[in-house]
Amino acid sequence: MHLMNHVQELGWGEVRIVNLYSKVFSEKPTVSQLSEDDNNLSYIEEILEEQDIGGYDIVIAWGNTLISHRQTIQAKTDLLTMIKEKGLAKQVKCIVTNNLKANGVHPLYLGLRYSKDVWSLQPFPLEKVLNELESTEKKASARSSKKASEEEKEAVSMENSEEISVVRKETASAENDEAVSGDSKVTVPAANGEKALSERKVAVFGENDEKASTEIGKKRKGVKRDVSADKK
Repeated sequence: MHLMNHVQELGWGEVRIVNLYSKVFSEKPTVSQLSEDDNNLSYIEEILEEQDIGGYDIVIAWGNTLISHRQTIQAKTDLLTMIKEKGLAKQVKCIVTNNLKANGVHPLYLGLRYSKDVWSLQPFPLEKVLNELESTEKKASARSSKKASEEEKEAVSMENSEEISVVRKETASAENDEAVSGDSKVTVPAANGEKALSERKVAVFGENDEKASTEIGKKRKGVKRDVSADKK
């Protein structure tokens, strides 16, 4: 609608609109909703190969959203490279107004903010934008690789922590098993640095469910206390 309102200024008798992504959304999509669209790029290529393409202004108007989205960067790079390879670079334009000079501004933004301005066409800096896209792609790829490396290191670190935790638990369990198997004497450091001797007897019950008593004798400053318990 905004383009139709300015076709006389732009010198057009016909407008044909294509999109980088063919999927239609009811609202602005998130990056997770966008997927590779090679079929759509093939469709655009068919248009660029039509016999009367020489009479067209090829207008780039994809705006400034998703400027760091790798998939969109790749789609833009593929399209500009295709136009260049087909020898159509001189036909590539962008819309500007008497108050806004920018590359590839979206018609919706122009219509909402600059509808009363005079719209005109100027050459689109294809080579410059193509180089910028390739540079942005390299940076995005480097960031992605760094993030993946950090996530991998974090995952390995977590796995190692879990293994160490398991080893410690198993070691503690083994020590406990040794402490309670058979008759044993355990030397325990006293609070005053002296050593106290504690002797305990452990009865292990079989399948006959017999009862046995466990006697724990403790000697502390001449006081003797006997404790008995019946356990199954």
